[in-house]
Amino acid sequence: MVIKTQNGQVLKKDNEVIASLLDTTVRTVKRIWERALKQVEKGEKVDVSNQKPGRVGRKRKDLDLSRVVTIPLNRRRTLQGLSKALGVSCTTLHSRFEWGHLRRHSNKLRPHLNLSNIVKRLKWCLAMCEDYWSATRELDNIAYMDEKWFNMTGEVNNYYLLPEEPDPLRTLHHKDSIAKVMFLAAVAKPRYGKGGEVTFDGKLGIWAFVTESPAQRTSENRDKGTLKLKSLKVTRDVMRYYMCEKLIPAIQERWPDEDEGRTIYIQQDNATPHILPDDPVFRQVIEQTDLDIKLLQQPPNSPDMNILDLCIFRSLQSHTDSRAPQSIRELIEGVEKEYRNYPVDKLARSFVTLQSCIREVMRNKGAINYSIPHMNKERRQAEGRLPIALSIDCELVGQTIAFIEEAEAILAAEKEQKQQEKSSKKRAASGLKKQKHPSNTSSLQAAGKENQEP
Repeated sequence: MVIKTQNGQVLKKDNEVIASLLDTTVRTVKRIWERALKQVEKGEKVDVSNQKPGRVGRKRKDLDLSRVVTIPLNRRRTLQGLSKALGVSCTTLHSRFEWGHLRRHSNKLRPHLNLSNIVKRLKWCLAMCEDYWSATRELDNIAYMDEKWFNMTGEVNNYYLLPEEPDPLRTLHHKDSIAKVMFLAAVAKPRYGKGGEVTFDGKLGIWAFVTESPAQRTSENRDKGTLKLKSLKVTRDVMRYYMCEKLIPAIQERWPDEDEGRTIYIQQDNATPHILPDDPVFRQVIEQTDLDIKLLQQPPNSPDMNILDLCIFRSLQSHTDSRAPQSIRELIEGVEKEYRNYPVDKLARSFVTLQSCIREVMRNKGAINYSIPHMNKERRQAEGRLPIALSIDCELVGQTIAFIEEAEAILAAEKEQKQQEKSSKKRAASGLKKQKHPSNTSSLQAAGKENQEP
């Protein structure tokens, strides 16, 4: 642009145009222009760059954050509590958090694992590897089943509102009055054809533990005799009925025909209502089918070894909450619909997550406090490179076997020590009993000797 001057000064109109272009004030434009004129008069090179030093403003307060690790975790749950323990202001600590010097961590309670549980977890992980332990199994002949309570609504929900929008009000007599239903769900690994089309979606079914019965009396909600849904108490007999009448027929109907003659495993946890692998009724139902189905018990206290607990149930609960069901029937319909709409590709990626968990458990010697690795599964799947199985390092397998042998030796020694202590306590109790209650024969002999004395 052309700048017009008058007596060495820029016209007011041009100053305003330049200020608007540079998004600054007219005063700043005048100051820079005057500085440039002075440099020209002195014969210096024109330099109108910022003259301020690199760092301006108040200096950062020295804060030794290495003391944070010495503070108990229960005093580090909030910035206010941590700032009080460190003796600094909460504002200063919040600034350090924004700069990345502190991080927020959500901690979840995990199942307690004793040494016996750890050994069983590691043995199960080895069983989920190929015969020569070079990679994880494809896990395509396992049907994963589990139960979960689905709630009508959450006690605490998060919403996004406009600034002027009023806060919603949700009322309830008591939080224990939130209606809920238990479901039995079963999934298997999806399968694809050569062209990438889905040949088996892996969704075997989801069934609610409910019964329909007529209302016994008239109320404000329904008339007498109206059919209503009521939750069932899940016992072993109820579980046996659901497995024999719902799960087995679903497997027989939906399982791929290409697996004819192959053993199909149904993996379940160690809950009390679950039937045993040698249950006679269950075995009788299996014999009436043309399938070879066996029950597989997952390691105790190991929800991360079940695909439903690991990935699927949380997603189903979240999507069901978005439907805002108002009755038990709507809740059941919502859960069933979300189960049917669950993306098949997402289910396939979940099995890769399970395989990575198997490998991480071996790396952490059976512990449950590992981090699930990020593997860019979604991008790999879009590129057609989603792995079927994950490789296992031979050195890792050797370390796992050595750890199992060492742990089993410790368990055997502890068992033998407990048996010895039990035997010694039993002998001591028996001796004490004899001292308090001597036998009749010994008493008669002692009395006879006293009578023979002069």
